[in-house]
Amino acid sequence: MRLSGFVVIIAVSTAFCRIGYADYIVAPLQQAVWRSEQSKIACRLWQDIGSFGHAEFLHYAGDPLQFFVQEAESQARIGKASLFVEPPSWRDSLVYQQDYRVFLEQSTARQVNRLIVYDGVAETMLDALRLGHNPVFSFVRQGKETRVAVAAVNFLEAYAQFIDCRKLLLPFGKRQLTQPSLFFLPQSQVLSAQVDRRLSQVADYLQALKTQRLVIISETAIAGRADHKWFTRRAEQVSERLIKLGLAKSRIRIETGSYHRGNDNELVLKLFGPDALGLIYYRKGNTALTGKEKQRLRLLARYLQDYYREGRVLISSHTDSKGRRAANLKISEQRGNVVKAYLVDQGIASERLLVKAYGESRPVKSNRFPRGRAQNRRVVISFLD
Repeated sequence: MRLSGFVVIIAVSTAFCRIGYADYIVAPLQQAVWRSEQSKIACRLWQDIGSFGHAEFLHYAGDPLQFFVQEAESQARIGKASLFVEPPSWRDSLVYQQDYRVFLEQSTARQVNRLIVYDGVAETMLDALRLGHNPVFSFVRQGKETRVAVAAVNFLEAYAQFIDCRKLLLPFGKRQLTQPSLFFLPQSQVLSAQVDRRLSQVADYLQALKTQRLVIISETAIAGRADHKWFTRRAEQVSERLIKLGLAKSRIRIETGSYHRGNDNELVLKLFGPDALGLIYYRKGNTALTGKEKQRLRLLARYLQDYYREGRVLISSHTDSKGRRAANLKISEQRGNVVKAYLVDQGIASERLLVKAYGESRPVKSNRFPRGRAQNRRVVISFLD
């Protein structure tokens, strides 16, 4: 999981030449204090390392364990980094891998460096500290090597609290709750069993984390006004279900337009129904797709791949009545086939896509006026199964 405000720069696993290093940093024995913090959403276990910064184990619900050291102040970017375990001289040493893979991160705002490992390596470091061994991060910056040791002194009591916290973590976290989108059947606002299970988890998560609010948005907002009707109905169903599950109405917001995340205290649920994606209008005599129409078709292809995996799709193509009937039939065939070809390029099997060209035979508006003719020049995508 990417931590807020940090971006991954590079992952390195470098065995350094055994030259003398300039700095060896470790918390003094009397200051080597481990602290823990617990909730159902996240467990923290950390140690301050003097003026350097701190070391921390962090476990978010639903995500792997992380272990990192982070500098307190902005510094130049680190070039190379490695991690190894240093047993105390008075104990029999266990055999550890010499160097472990380290991810180097730097905050986009403060330029603060963080050296981090995940999952199995983080678990190894946790166990090493339990046994009294010291993880050591070694890094090179501007040609100078520094080693930062994480002391095992006073570790066991805070470790026990951390382990108890991990046992009580929710089995899901923010990432699992917000991805993928909540899918709905075409022309339906019924909550599927899968959607209902997710909403129960969302309610549990938000009740455990009182500061978070929920925002419901449309994955298909690109369709504009055509998307509004179905999205609003579905969002209201989602909101009503969450309220029944115990979530306060004041913590739920429905965004009907485009959404831009305001802060990290918002959990965003995306609703995805394909209803507004399946209507494309053409300019007179034109068969090419615009960039916006391609974007809508990419969303439709994702719906067909992620949710409507085996169903067939009908692509109905129509023209206005200007020009000869035979020419109009031909251009409607071309428009339908252009849409089909684009969906095939997006990974949809050709046999799932049926094209029907109707030419000028099925107008939805009068062809007497330009506005009516514009609405008749259309491709309609509908679901057969």
